Amino acid sequence: MMNNTTLMNEGLKKLLEAIAGREGITVKFDQECTTPYASVDRVITMPPPSAVDSQMYWVYAYHELGHLMDEMGWTYKKLQKVINMEDALVTGIANILVDSFQECNLYGRYEGVDNIQDWGRAWVLNDWFDEPSKVTEAQKNPVMSLVYGLIIV
Repeated sequence: MMNNTTLMNEGLKKLLEAIAGREGITVKFDQECTTPYASVDRVITMPPPSAVDSQMYWVYAYHELGHLMDEMGWTYKKLQKVINMEDALVTGIANILVDSFQECNLYGRYEGVDNIQDWGRAWVLNDWFDEPSKVTEAQKNPVMSLVYGLIIV
């Protein structure tokens, strides 16, 4: 007998595969994968869905899908030609901005995906700002102040 989490995972897996297929993107579920990622050959590699932290799993899955949408084809390839991607701060800020752009491109296009992404953004903000000492410490560091500011924006 399947439980609600299993049914949710199966439904969201089918939705991910349907959207990806429509966009010419392949989803590969790999037992060896520990961190979801999207590659330039339009493949999203994910660990197999499981009941462990299933909400965050789908946040990652749809986030990676957004990186491969046609609207995002310009991102890192063009950025690498004009900015120093060897600099960790530059790469970190570029990543935050690109992530924001890709989420905007997905937003409103597919039923259910908006709620998953909204939940993920709320989780990130809660995680980053749950300890006042983190924020106070970050304000002393110009780099971290910039990163926190970008995340809020």
